[in-house]
Amino acid sequence: MYNITLQELGVMGGALPDRYLKTALKFFDGFMPGLSRADCVGYLKAIDLHAPPALGVGVVWLRAGALLAKYRYRDRGNLVFFTKAGTSPHQLGIQVAGRHFERYRVVTPCTVLRSRCADFGMAAGGGIQFIVPHADSVLHLVQVGEREQPAASPDVELPDWF
Repeated sequence: MYNITLQELGVMGGALPDRYLKTALKFFDGFMPGLSRADCVGYLKAIDLHAPPALGVGVVWLRAGALLAKYRYRDRGNLVFFTKAGTSPHQLGIQVAGRHFERYRVVTPCTVLRSRCADFGMAAGGGIQFIVPHADSVLHLVQVGEREQPAASPDVELPDWF
């Protein structure tokens, strides 16, 4: 596991940020062991480490059939960060211009890291995001378009073992 500090991330310390950082690092170590240190730091900077407990960093289980969404540039962008279907792109800490909407269905139940999006530059955060390891093997693309069509949110539950 990488030794990454709150100070390195530019985050003020405290009990919650420290706990959230440890949870995220444990998740990355267990579910994304090949993640580079630079990517790990980048992913952590996208997480609001001061979110209230109900919206804070946690490991959750996505059931088969759950719907996720993603806003990405055509032909580029990672397949790691997703959000609940129905979340506004203006709550994801991203620049929306030039991105298109994609909806995915969970085809294989999976363990993911849930967190609240951090603000990024002029882009506001606040929405829920999921980091989905090996998304290409557990998700199926079901819609691509300029904007989202209404759909239900995913079923999420805490795994028994975590």
